[in-house]
Amino acid sequence: MKNLQSCLLIGNSRWHWATKKKKEWKFIHSNPDETILTKQLIEPFRWAAVGRVPNTKNLRPEQEFRIDEIPLLNLPRWLGIDRALASWSVFNKANSVNAEFKEYVVIDAGTILSVTKISLNGEFIGG
Repeated sequence: MKNLQSCLLIGNSRWHWATKKKKEWKFIHSNPDETILTKQLIEPFRWAAVGRVPNTKNLRPEQEFRIDEIPLLNLPRWLGIDRALASWSVFNKANSVNAEFKEYVVIDAGTILSVTKISLNGEFIGG
């Protein structure tokens, strides 16, 4: 994923965009708008959805982030991709700054409030 330039997380009520410019990521949160998906998307592009997936040729199945791609241990198949990605991000960031925690708790206040617990070695503990 080093060459990744653009991502979209399709939520239940909001869409979350990330675009890489040089070494910095820019984030935009928007209302759902399927007309945007008919335009040329920045490549390489990846996407994931927790809600309904719009029917468009620009969201190709081979570009979808799947739960089994997230390098955390024991992620249950029922866990939403949004929770998995948020947990992976917290785990990576905490380890990159050598945080001295025994485990991580990720709280997400999206359409619903979710709490996910990840161990120090990157294992899903519960939620």
